Amino acid sequence: MRRPSNRRVVTLVALVVLASACVAWWLARRDPPHLAAAKRHLVAQSFESAEAELRLALQDRGDDASLKAFLAYAILRQELADSEDQELDASLLAAIYGYYTLAFLKEHTDDLSLPYSRTEIKDALAETERQLIDVFRRHRIPFREWSEVRNGITSVAEWLASSHLDPGDRIGNTLKDASHAFLAARGDVSAARRLIAAAAIKPNLLALTVMAPQTMRTVLEEETRRSGSFLTRETTEALRLVVAIDAIREFATSGSFRPLRRQDIPEGQMELVGDKATLYLFDGEGLFLCKLTALVGASTDPGVIRVQMLTAGDHWLLLLSGYDGKSGLNRCRPYLWKGGRLAQMNVVRGSSRSSGLPEEVRHKLPFAEEARYVPDEQMLLVPVRRMGTVNRTRKETAYLTLRSYRREMRYNPRLYRRWGYYYGGYEYVRVPVVESLPYERQVRYKERVAGNEWHLFAFDWDAPSLKWVHTLWLPDGSTPVVRAGKVRRDQTGEDSAQAAAPEPSKPDTELSPPPAPEAGTDEIDVLSAAAALRPLEVAEVRGLSSSQRRLLRNAIFARHGYAFASADLRTYFAAKSWYRARVSDMNAVYASLSSSEKVSIETIKALE
Repeated sequence: MRRPSNRRVVTLVALVVLASACVAWWLARRDPPHLAAAKRHLVAQSFESAEAELRLALQDRGDDASLKAFLAYAILRQELADSEDQELDASLLAAIYGYYTLAFLKEHTDDLSLPYSRTEIKDALAETERQLIDVFRRHRIPFREWSEVRNGITSVAEWLASSHLDPGDRIGNTLKDASHAFLAARGDVSAARRLIAAAAIKPNLLALTVMAPQTMRTVLEEETRRSGSFLTRETTEALRLVVAIDAIREFATSGSFRPLRRQDIPEGQMELVGDKATLYLFDGEGLFLCKLTALVGASTDPGVIRVQMLTAGDHWLLLLSGYDGKSGLNRCRPYLWKGGRLAQMNVVRGSSRSSGLPEEVRHKLPFAEEARYVPDEQMLLVPVRRMGTVNRTRKETAYLTLRSYRREMRYNPRLYRRWGYYYGGYEYVRVPVVESLPYERQVRYKERVAGNEWHLFAFDWDAPSLKWVHTLWLPDGSTPVVRAGKVRRDQTGEDSAQAAAPEPSKPDTELSPPPAPEAGTDEIDVLSAAAALRPLEVAEVRGLSSSQRRLLRNAIFARHGYAFASADLRTYFAAKSWYRARVSDMNAVYASLSSSEKVSIETIKALE
């Protein structure tokens, strides 16, 4: 009998080792029995059974982050199973977006320059994590550290993306569609394409594209150019946010930005800046994440760059601003969306005697605190904080001194005669009387108050450029409105780019009264509902942050169905179950406000 050659022996051994490795790999990839059963229950929407299987699996493998995440998913589905809320999809997407923002901050905080915003970000992270820990503890989900949450959610997203769910499972399919955004954030281009495909039915999914800007940019550009697309407008809006990241990064590296301090303000303007530096950290959900993404690895603190989107119809402007400590200038740079790209706008002088501003002062517009865009006149209004002297009047209660006479009988000894005609010695005399009568009067006086110096710029679409037109100083509480070339004040409180007429017209149809606040609503909901019944107190508003005051002011309009032009306001109120966008005419909405709501708006604006 021939002995096998060494070569055949080596080949057989190699085949055995390879087969063993394949079996080990298959066993390693195979789900544990309890997890496999739980996944089947989740697909069948038997969430209580899935929870029971997962708790059994955790007894064997307690440190498995994926098992903990699947348990959290099963419990979430149980709580939402009986919900008939039609706005639930938007609420889920808002919660997913908030979670991803938190994850981004946890992962990239060390990569961000945070000399000024560190406290705010640390407090926001601590508060959100505290809420998550309370939820986990209440439902007995044994997450111990943040990395477990992040890794576990990724495992659930991968499973959802590859699962075949019942078409009638609305919540499950919404979470499945959202899972594509998580995978796209890891560079999965196919997941990005699936997200765009799902957005054809659910356009609000495009709000999640900013979670994966680098991966989504190419896919969004393809969809924008594709003929016959159902999402041309929506993908254009999403693409603008993604492209804005490059503009923010370029602007942040063009100067040494820091907060404006009291010593930076000219004499007489100190009252405009408090002891604490003003930060612009939270510009809005979409803009906030864009700014953070742009500034990872940069030397600029996110809180010192202000990012504003001004939209009206087909027009879209991006306004970036901040205080440059090195040059001592409040710098502002405008970008115009034109031809599928962001074009930086130049600034030229409005006078015909000058062809333009010197190169060294180009793009150094006034500091934009709350710029407004007037689409009818194609004007950009940019405010700068200033102190100014204004004429005021007040009512004073005073007293009027009156001098009069009355007749009074008095004794006069010269007139006394025992047997004479004047017996008794009395006569009537005129006695002077001084009286004080209260009255009210109007007193005029002058007072130095805070306000804005509004710089008006007209558009030149062909250049593109901004042409300086006019400067107007107005005290706080007044906003300029350009109507047919004239500047007027606007007393409404809407933050959108559209300006309201001085006298709002009546709506064509009567607007329904604002709904009452629901159980579990936040402070903004409670106060905005209360404003319909009574004027808000100053103490109630003073305790809010500047961003909360802005939301509260606009929430009053939202309760009357106003359709906001600002993307961040649309996103915020879309997550509210009571919000129904019905009216795009600001005049009609303002006319429908109650007197207590109008007074409340003025109270909020005075504190802003």
